[in-house]
Amino acid sequence: MPFQYDLVEKEDVSVITLIGELRIFDLADYTAFFEELVDGGKIKIIINFEKISYVDSTAIGLLVNIKRGIEDKGGRLALCSVQKEVMNVLQITGVNQFLDIYESLDIAVESYK
Repeated sequence: MPFQYDLVEKEDVSVITLIGELRIFDLADYTAFFEELVDGGKIKIIINFEKISYVDSTAIGLLVNIKRGIEDKGGRLALCSVQKEVMNVLQITGVNQFLDIYESLDIAVESYK
């Protein structure tokens, strides 16, 4: 399945709902998409994982790079609605220790206030 997403603005926060799987085959598309957002001034970002069923190791690197790029511009990245299987990968790799992860989109949006 090719790179799919929904993008909505909630107040001054960009909410990206990714759809499908986050894997090496789509890495270039995801990287370009997030670089374009950040370069365009979108530095308050929530990635909604509600519709992501799988991540591979390259996805972990992507998340780290997105977070760094956003923070370098004075912004913030949060994740929400992470499925159990995906959360297991985040926990095994230790990435969950330095990413802001929230149970729901509403809680994640509220954290930006």
